[in-house]
Amino acid sequence: NNLQITGLVSGSASTSNNSEVYETALPGFNQCFRMDNSETAPGQCIIIPPNASYDMGNHWTIELWARVSSYGSGKAAYPTIFIKDADGFPSIVLGFDHDGNGFTSAVTFGDKTELSINQFSPVSTDNWYHLALISDSLSRTITLKIHDGEFNPVFSESRNFPDGNDGRIYYANKDILLGGVGGGSNIQFDGSIDELRISRTARDYSIQLPTLQIETERFEFYAENENTAYWDSMATFIDDELAELSDYWDRPGAEPLLPQNEKIKIFLLEQKQLNAYSGATLPKWKRGAFNPSDYSLAVVPAKTGESYQAYGSFAALVKGTLGQLMVKLRYERINFNYTPPYFIEGFGFYRGGYRPQTDSILVAIEKLGRLPLISDIQDTAGLTTSFKKDLIVSYIQFQLLSGMSHQGISSYGYELLWHAYIQYYHQAEADARIRLNRQSEHFDIYCAAQDITFLDSIANRLENRLAFYSSCYDMNLKNRFNVVIFPNEAAGMACMGYGDHYNGGSGCGGDKLDILSPVYFGGGLDEAMLSLVPHEFFHIFHNHMVSDSQSIVGFHAEGLAEMMTYGETTPAYLANRAWYIRRCFNDFESTYGREPNLADFMADADGTLSVYTFGQAFWYFMYTNYADYATIRQFYNQGIDWSVFGVSYEQIESGYISYLKSIGGIPDGIDGGPAFKPLTFGLAQNYPNPFNPQTTIRYTVPEQMPVRLTVFDVLGREVAVLVDEEIPAGAHSVNFDAGTLSSGIYYYQLQSAAATLLQKMVLLR
Repeated sequence: NNLQITGLVSGSASTSNNSEVYETALPGFNQCFRMDNSETAPGQCIIIPPNASYDMGNHWTIELWARVSSYGSGKAAYPTIFIKDADGFPSIVLGFDHDGNGFTSAVTFGDKTELSINQFSPVSTDNWYHLALISDSLSRTITLKIHDGEFNPVFSESRNFPDGNDGRIYYANKDILLGGVGGGSNIQFDGSIDELRISRTARDYSIQLPTLQIETERFEFYAENENTAYWDSMATFIDDELAELSDYWDRPGAEPLLPQNEKIKIFLLEQKQLNAYSGATLPKWKRGAFNPSDYSLAVVPAKTGESYQAYGSFAALVKGTLGQLMVKLRYERINFNYTPPYFIEGFGFYRGGYRPQTDSILVAIEKLGRLPLISDIQDTAGLTTSFKKDLIVSYIQFQLLSGMSHQGISSYGYELLWHAYIQYYHQAEADARIRLNRQSEHFDIYCAAQDITFLDSIANRLENRLAFYSSCYDMNLKNRFNVVIFPNEAAGMACMGYGDHYNGGSGCGGDKLDILSPVYFGGGLDEAMLSLVPHEFFHIFHNHMVSDSQSIVGFHAEGLAEMMTYGETTPAYLANRAWYIRRCFNDFESTYGREPNLADFMADADGTLSVYTFGQAFWYFMYTNYADYATIRQFYNQGIDWSVFGVSYEQIESGYISYLKSIGGIPDGIDGGPAFKPLTFGLAQNYPNPFNPQTTIRYTVPEQMPVRLTVFDVLGREVAVLVDEEIPAGAHSVNFDAGTLSSGIYYYQLQSAAATLLQKMVLLR
C-alpha cells in the first residue's frame, strides 16, 4: 500500500492533493489505488519523477488495469490515465475517451510526428479493463490492446510507424503523470488503477491456441488431439475452395493472394479462444474469424445438440471464413485496407452457400417503407434474427450478377444497381422473376421462366467452349461462372447500368456472363449459340491470361474473341468483309494521306477501323504465321510482350498490312510500303526462363523441312532430343521437361540443312 516504483528503476512517487486511498482490486490482485477526481474532490494525480531509463527508444510496453468510477463534463470529461510529459506536449497518452465513449491512445515521435489509436464504443463504469500500449521495433508498429475484467479481448489494433520514422518517441526529462494534470484541467481520471507496468513485453492474457495436428501442401490444421476428425470433413472440399477463390482474383504479374511459400493456418477453437484469437468479444452467433497478417482463420464447431445458427453447417462455416480471409487479402492487395464488417459478413455467408430469400427481402422493404440503402446494413447487430442477413447477402450477390463480378466487387456505392437487382430478382412476379434455374459442372445460370427452355443448349454450349478454350491455352480454371439471361432489354439496361441500350450481352471480369433472352435476340437461339455466347464467354476466359498490370485495348480483346469464335471459318468470314477493308483503307488514306499501320488499327482513335474485323484478321494472321496458342497466352501473360513471337514488330506489321491488302484486293506497296515478308527460320527464347522443371521452346520454319532440336549442358553433352523429324512450315512449340537434371545453364539448338540457331536457358530448382 505505497507508491513505490520497483524493477530496474526504483524510487517513490507522490500524490497531489488527496491522501492515498486503497480499495479492493480485481480478484487475484489484492488492492488497487483509488484516484479521486470526482466533481466535489479537489483533484488528484500521481507524479512519477523523471528517470533516464524511461527513454526506451522504440521498443516498450505501458500497461495497467483501470476501473472508471464516474465520467463528467467537468474535470473528468477526458479521463486520461497515463501521460508521459515532454516539452509542453505529451509524448505518450493512454486512457479513456471523453465521457466514456471508448479508449484512446497516442504517441509523439522524435520528429514530432503523431500517431493515435482509438476505439469508440461505450465503456461501463465500475468495470475493470486492462489497457496496453505497445511499441514493437521489429514489426515497426504501435498497438493498443484492451481486455475486460474476465481477460476477454475487447479491442486490438496496430498501426505502422510513419514512413521514414524509426519509431523512437520524443523524450524529455519530464514527469510521468497518472490520472491527468491539475490546474483546472478536464483530462483527469476518476477511478481506480492497479498493476501499472512499464516494460519491454506486455503480459499475455490470451488463451493458449491448440497445436499443429495436420499439414498439407497449402494448409496447416491446429486442434486438440480429440478433434482431428474435423480435418477429415474439411479435406473433402478445402483445396478446391481455395483454388476457386484464388482463380477469381489471381492474375499473371500479380503476387498471389496466398504466396507460394505460405500456408493457411486453420485453428479449431472454443468460443472463448475465438475471442482471444480475434482480439474482440464476438457476438454469440459468430463462429469464425480470420487474420490476414499471418494467413490464418479460426472456427468454432458446434457442440453436440447445438446448431450452426447463421451458417447452417460446419462446411459452410469453414468455406465462409476462408472466403472472408481471401476477399480481405484481395482488398489489401489493391491498397483498400479497411473493409466494412457488413461486407465481410455478407461475403462470408455467400461463400458458405447462403442466398438471399425473396420473402425476407420483401418483408424488409415493407418494414423500411422503401428500398434498402447501404446505411441500413452497416450495423451488423442482430444479423441472424432479422431480415438484415438477407439484405447484406443480396448486396454481395447483386454485384456478382452485374458488371462488377468478383474482380470488381466493392463495399461502396452502387445503390441504384442494387435496387434494379431487387426489382428483377425479388420484386417481380414469380414468372418474370430472375432466379437460379440451372447448375452445370462449371456454370450457374439465372433466368426468368420464359428462358428455361433454352438452358440445356446454353449450358452445353458453354461447357463445350470452356473445354475448347482450356485445351487450346492449356489452362485449367477452378472458379465457377455466373450466367444471367435477361428477360428483356429493359432488365439488361437496369441491372447492368446501361444508359441508352443493352447490346445483347457482355463478359465481365473472370466469372460473369450476361446475354439477352433468345426470345428477343436477333437471330434467336441459333445465332446466340453461334457467335454471342462463345464471343462474350471468351472475354471472361481471356481475363485470366491477361497480366494484372495491363489494360487490354479492344483490338486485342475483341479481335482474339472473334478469332476464337469463328476459328477456321475466319478466312471465309473475312472474305465477306473485303469491301469493308477496302473502304477503310481508302477512307484512311483520304483523311491522313497514308495507309493505316498496325498502331492505327490497335488504337482505332476515330472509331472507323473496326476492332472486331481488323483484330480478328490480325490474330488469325498471327496464329497462322507466328504464334501458336501457347505463344498468344505468353504475349498477354507478360503484358503485351511482342518479343515472344521471335520476329520483330516491324516484320509483324508489314506482314499484317499485306495480309489485309490481300483480303481486300488492294495492290501492295501503293505507297512504297514493304510487301509481306515470309516466315524465317527462327528460334525464340524459351518461356518461362528461368524455369523449374518445365518450359516451352518455340521455333519457326519457312517451309517444310527436316529439323533437329536438341538440349546441351555447359560441357556440350547432349541431354535431350526434342525434335528430330520433318516439320511443316509455320510456327511450332515443344515442351521441355528437365526431369532429374540439376540446376544450371543449358543450351538448346535448332538445326536444319541450311542453318543452326542457339539459345541459352536457366534451370533453377
